[in-house]
Amino acid sequence: MTLCVDIGTHLGWAYVDNGVVLGSGTLDLSPAKGDRPGARYARFAQWLVGQRAKGRIDEVVYEEVFNHKGIGAGHIYGGLVAILQCFCEESHTPYRGIGVQAIKIHATGSGRASKDDVVLWARSNGFRPVDDNEADALALASLVGTGYQKPPTKRRNAKPVTRTKRARRQP
Repeated sequence: MTLCVDIGTHLGWAYVDNGVVLGSGTLDLSPAKGDRPGARYARFAQWLVGQRAKGRIDEVVYEEVFNHKGIGAGHIYGGLVAILQCFCEESHTPYRGIGVQAIKIHATGSGRASKDDVVLWARSNGFRPVDDNEADALALASLVGTGYQKPPTKRRNAKPVTRTKRARRQP
């Protein structure tokens, strides 16, 4: 079974097995009053361990985000991805990220689709997401269920690396 995760403070998750979405939901990782900064990461790690204890994870696929709304969101995303990857490494569970555009194209036909468009897609396919995070996880699960494999990355404007002598400074 594959765990599909839309990583963020309001985390969306879905399980897919043999192309069938088996369940989905959300996990609120917002800090509670009096929490220290690392509490959200500890809660996420505990949730992952709980999912593994239920024998539910054969692979993890997460939404790979490259642009964030702010510095704080980027830091939180990076921390949660690190926890997820560490969990997968320790439990010998394969993991991979799939870009936001690929997920949106699968669900709506457009890589520029809004969050509302993805929610509408989920509802039109018989799902009842509570928010856009769960809808994103469902779209990711649907994409993974099709057997999607991330294409190899291409280096844009790749040029051969050549070494040159450094010019000496003149006094």
